[in-house]
Amino acid sequence: MKYIKVLFSNGEIYHIQASIVAHERATYYADHDIGKQVGEPTKEWMDCYKKEREYTLSDDFEIIDWANNNMDWGDVEEHAILIDSEFTPVNKQHEWVNNEPEKEIVEA
Repeated sequence: MKYIKVLFSNGEIYHIQASIVAHERATYYADHDIGKQVGEPTKEWMDCYKKEREYTLSDDFEIIDWANNNMDWGDVEEHAILIDSEFTPVNKQHEWVNNEPEKEIVEA
């Protein structure tokens, strides 16, 4: 499984499933290209969603770029798995939106 490894300035390291970011991006493009769906999505919407999700998961740069430019820490916080920490307080939202935490794609 592919994860975004996030290192905050206080030494906290988190893993976030790349599929969380891929889902957000794919939903955005399916809504944009096909139209927002009410109730059960159409086959056309689902096809667009699947194509965009697969594309995102295949491109490490796209995953990090979408997370940096289109998501907030609050969008991923509940999915973040703490890997290591020095337990020093840090404003994660501030660092996230300013692209300050180091991010890289890892397989786990």
